[in-house]
This record gives sequence, structure tokens and C-alpha cells, in this order.
Amino acid sequence: MPLNGAALPLRALQCSRNLRRFLARSQRADGKLFDSTRSRGRPLTFRIGEEQVIEGLEAAVRTISQGERAKATVPAALAYGSRGFPGRVPADMDLLFDLELVTIRGAALDA
Repeated sequence: MPLNGAALPLRALQCSRNLRRFLARSQRADGKLFDSTRSRGRPLTFRIGEEQVIEGLEAAVRTISQGERAKATVPAALAYGSRGFPGRVPADMDLLFDLELVTIRGAALDA
């Protein structure tokens, strides 16, 4: 259970969250922002456990509760791996996330 005592999202729950995604600072990248739901004005919504987002992002979201913000580093193996995301994320690139879990719809973990 998170420090604020609120429930965490579980499999098949629908979550909405704001995020900003950055390329990790390295010799190949400068930490630049490549995506932001905040600048689009609406959070990204997905279902936990249904592989709708990269594995590392889902794992990070599972550690925070509704209304919380967190920063997470996602290793390339749990992001886009050796294929990258053409035109946006180079191959084998770690990602940095600034997350906010906006809503959880459905049943939640009791403790």
C-alpha cells in the first residue's frame, strides 16, 4: 500500500494518467521530452494487465495510487527494447517518466 494509504490499481482496472516522457540522458540522448499528455490536455487511459502500454510504464503505474505523482526510470528492456520507436525513441534507450495517476475505475486493492 502506498504511503498515502490509498488503493493501488489492479489487473483489468481502467486507469487514466498524465505523463511526460523523456529520453534518458546518456551519450546518445539529451533527456529531451518526446511526449506529454499534459500538453495535449487529456490523460492517457488504459487497462492494467492488457498490454496496452509498455511493460515498464504499467509496472510504474501499479506502484502509485490515485492522485499521486511519481518519477520512474524504465530500462530499455521494459520499454521499446532493441527495436526502439522509429522516429521518436532510439533502440536500447532507457526512458524517464513523470507520472500522475488521475483516476482508477473498477475495484481496487483492499490491502
